[in-house]
Amino acid sequence: MIRSLLPIFLAQKSLVKFAVGVVVGFSFSIGVVLSTIGLMDGFVDVLKKRLRNINGDAYVFARQGYIPNQSELEKTLKGHGAKNYSFVFQVESFLLGNEQQKGTLIKGIEEGFEKIVPIGTEKLKDGIIVGSRLAKDLSLKEGDNIVLALTRGNQQFKTMPLLKTVRVDGIVSHGVHEPDSRFAYMKRSNLIQLLEIEDRKNLVVMNFEAPEGVNYSELVKQKVNDINSGLDYSLVVRPFWREHGVMLEAIGHEKAMISIALMILVVVSIFNVLAFIFFVNEIKSREVFLLRALGLSRTGLIKVWIFLALSLWIVSCLMSQGFIWLFNWMLGNLSLLDMPSDVYHIGRFQVILDSTDYLIVYSAALVLLLIIVSM
Repeated sequence: MIRSLLPIFLAQKSLVKFAVGVVVGFSFSIGVVLSTIGLMDGFVDVLKKRLRNINGDAYVFARQGYIPNQSELEKTLKGHGAKNYSFVFQVESFLLGNEQQKGTLIKGIEEGFEKIVPIGTEKLKDGIIVGSRLAKDLSLKEGDNIVLALTRGNQQFKTMPLLKTVRVDGIVSHGVHEPDSRFAYMKRSNLIQLLEIEDRKNLVVMNFEAPEGVNYSELVKQKVNDINSGLDYSLVVRPFWREHGVMLEAIGHEKAMISIALMILVVVSIFNVLAFIFFVNEIKSREVFLLRALGLSRTGLIKVWIFLALSLWIVSCLMSQGFIWLFNWMLGNLSLLDMPSDVYHIGRFQVILDSTDYLIVYSAALVLLLIIVSM
């Protein structure tokens, strides 16, 4: 019965045009909320992928000094599913080039490092590879000679700086500003030799193999917890996002707050739905009077308006997918929406939404709609 009454109320072209405008406004507000949530999720997803270009999926470091028992650590890593792992020795240094200098973190790496951190370190020979931003700041290019200022490993001369000239073998990009502006890579054996010290390692980077369809972040978190349980107190393992964990957590809180704030748009659109119902009731007052005279109760009339509101909600939810697609297309094609390259080098990213996001936003819109229409 209720369905048969809708054509009566929407018979005029003016009412149809009003309904189309209401649906477009309602769907646009829902699409904005979902696109904002998906945009932040997409940014986090791409950022996490870039962060894996720093220390792999996870890394182990010594709380103090150097990794003491390499064989025991290797046994633990293999026992908890580390696909690849590589030992690193990293030291602080000053890099001097073209009459400029900058503090750097030099990572002494060994064969197999590129399987974990695929940024192009396989072209490393006997020189050094520097981050893209560091090369830009010091006007370096491949083949240039630079000077490293290091702390001597020899205790007798530890107060005197050690200056060594090395060749730039290449330039790499991690996709994140900080490592690109600070990191440099050498062969670990060459770095040990420069420092005149015995063989040492103070970092282990690793990656894991994930079955298809598994949430990779959750897998890494679980693997990290498992490895941590097998290590003694002198060693600590961290997931690849740990150094940026505060920022990622802040993004999560910000997403929630922005979503709540943007729900104001949805509320405004719902008042447009309410105005449309009032307008229909006013324009079709004679039809309403006639239906009441024929026995339609007040409760039945309210059900008609609620059904009309639900119909507008369903159409708006479906149409919001079009606005999400449009926004996603704009992200992928308009240079205006590029991320600032001085901070991130992550290129394009997409709106990422899961079923929970849709359920929360659509349900919130429906609840608000029913509350306001029923008032």
